[in-house]
Amino acid sequence: MQMLERGAVADESSIAEGVERLKPWRYGHSNGRSAPIEGDASIAAIERNFDSRAELTAMFEAVLGGRSADQLRVLDMGCLEGHYTALIAKMGFKEVVGIDISDEHLRRAEFLLGQYHGFSNYKLVHCAATDIEGIRSLGKFDIILCHGLLYHLKDPLLVFDMFEELADPGKPLIVLLNTQFKGDFFNLVTRSPLGELQVKFSMDASSSVAGKYLYSPKDQSVFERLSLRLNPAALHATLQQYGYQEVASLDTPRGTLFGYSMNLICRKAPSGDAPRALSWLNGEKLRPVSVSAGVWHGRSVDGFHFDKNLLIRAWLGLDWFFRKAIHVITVRRKIRYRAKIR
Repeated sequence: MQMLERGAVADESSIAEGVERLKPWRYGHSNGRSAPIEGDASIAAIERNFDSRAELTAMFEAVLGGRSADQLRVLDMGCLEGHYTALIAKMGFKEVVGIDISDEHLRRAEFLLGQYHGFSNYKLVHCAATDIEGIRSLGKFDIILCHGLLYHLKDPLLVFDMFEELADPGKPLIVLLNTQFKGDFFNLVTRSPLGELQVKFSMDASSSVAGKYLYSPKDQSVFERLSLRLNPAALHATLQQYGYQEVASLDTPRGTLFGYSMNLICRKAPSGDAPRALSWLNGEKLRPVSVSAGVWHGRSVDGFHFDKNLLIRAWLGLDWFFRKAIHVITVRRKIRYRAKIR
């Protein structure tokens, strides 16, 4: 693990040079005084229709509920070029710590936060989200942002162990969790907790990091060689088993380019602190907010609701029936076989 030094606020010529030198940028950025940074055109098109940073701002304002942010620490796991890290720093938190395994992204993040924006309430650390010793060294946090990380990992459940290391036992922990759902469509909408193993065939193994991680050739994001994508039911089951008493599920359409996406606001309280039915959440900033227990209230970017479509609901019912029937047939066959060989 390596901590990156913070740079001073740069003049306009240095900013222009840095923006050019650190290309490609994934997101567009503006500080109100310098020329804007132009990001990837495909992401810019999505952001024009659905502003993820405005969405995340509303989520932070909701969990703060009018409280001051200046005494709270926030961790941005898998911070990429610091697009959300900068947003959090701007909101006035005591400290925001961004971690990432990509040197290229961390160099962009350092430039963005230190020179382009001039923030001082941040720290950037070269660290894998699954490096338990590195995670422990970061200290305790009040809020953890885990946005677009789980599906990069072969063991996404290990991240929830990392959350346990970062939580202060005497204080509530809030996790803002975003993940994509790609793969077999019916695995996404089924009530059964499932995970799909995916192989990154399109990535060049020669550009791997220490033989373990692969770089995306397009934007230099880092993936493990294999990744396990949890479906929504598996994600909810995981949160339940790790003791998150209160979960707000936000319907977040992104369209098929990035898969279907879910935002979750999760609260884990200290022992003895009874659940408060999300009374801590200022829902006025977020519409709609629904409390879910293993059910994905997803919809596509054109407004198609999976959970309200009669054909999908009928298919899921038949799927459940045939799975049960096959299970019963298989079990009975095994019983007959065992009886025969005794």
